Amino acid sequence: MEFNINSRQTKDILRGAPGYRPTMNAYRWADAITIARVADLAGDKASADAFRAKAAGLKENLQKKLWDPKRQFFFPMSQRDEEADGFKVKALTLTHQTGRHAGSEFGRELIGYVPWQFSMPDPKKGYEVAWKKLTAKDGFAAPFGPTTVERNDPMFLLKKTCCWWSGQSWPYATSQTLKTLANVLQGYEQDVVTRADFLKLLTTFAKTHRKNGKPYLAEACHPDTGSFEGHDGYNHSEHYFHSSFNDLVITGLVGLMPRDDDTLELKPLAPADWAYFALDNVPYRGHLVSILWDRDGTRDRLGKGLLVFANGKEIAASEKLAPLSVKLPAAPKPAERGAGQLRGEQRRDVLPARARVVLEPEDATIEADRRQLLVSSRPAEPLDVRRLAQRE
Repeated sequence: MEFNINSRQTKDILRGAPGYRPTMNAYRWADAITIARVADLAGDKASADAFRAKAAGLKENLQKKLWDPKRQFFFPMSQRDEEADGFKVKALTLTHQTGRHAGSEFGRELIGYVPWQFSMPDPKKGYEVAWKKLTAKDGFAAPFGPTTVERNDPMFLLKKTCCWWSGQSWPYATSQTLKTLANVLQGYEQDVVTRADFLKLLTTFAKTHRKNGKPYLAEACHPDTGSFEGHDGYNHSEHYFHSSFNDLVITGLVGLMPRDDDTLELKPLAPADWAYFALDNVPYRGHLVSILWDRDGTRDRLGKGLLVFANGKEIAASEKLAPLSVKLPAAPKPAERGAGQLRGEQRRDVLPARARVVLEPEDATIEADRRQLLVSSRPAEPLDVRRLAQRE
């Protein structure tokens, strides 16, 4: 984050304001937990215990020191004293607790949501209240948002040059926010945000992938107009599509939750009033998994409601679009499956051809409106997910 509301309160507005940020502490916590799990697999109990202790310390400090109970949000903390223009930001204070805007009720940045990208904050401690600002007009909400700084902050600023994080909409930050929002909806008991909020923001994000009516994405855009002016110079950031968009559809909208055991778990965030959607032939733990929602059973005539298939065979069903878990069958042996199957050459298709949207490497499409979402990229390697359709 180059020019941000904290660095702009120092003598070096580009590199200033070293500190303790919600982002970096969340990344380190997730790394420590991951290393501990790897150590478990290796039978290295000492390393596993050591990294879990590191993770516990990081979480304790994040929740104790970076959470402001008055403003009900996670904020960066300054590492040292900073002086600029006659104002002093004191060491170990949060954004706007000291300095030019000391005492301001604002100062929230979108990065305050990043700890939920890894489900780091403890549940039932009241932290979820921070999500009120995501959908508020005086918070981060915008037609092509969210904004990276809350709208009423005294240092909110939009620029037509790189690289300002003081209000612009940044697609990468949006993808992070959507992932964190999905985690809150799928893993926390709260009444602040809803599945409808996720769909609305995902649709906004998809609509942002446009320039002159064609698929396009640069590193930042104007949150109110969607214009990439000043952020998409030649050979700069004109190819800014992130694969995380696919993840938001697969693990968020459809709700396929990756696990390290043989239970297939779904926590769909798609609206139950959608007539149908389908996610077909997803390579998952040695299987090809297909997930269908056919509200009244008339679309594909394979059954009514939520249907789950593994290698072309139905393994679970529910009449409601709601969380569902099922134990996967034994995975086919590699010799039985064949490497070509994962490239689509031996697919066990569940959907009839009329119901499929085939997304091959040469099809680079990102279409979005209130009726459909289609996702594809242009990878050098064969696609893992070859067929993906989201329809109302």
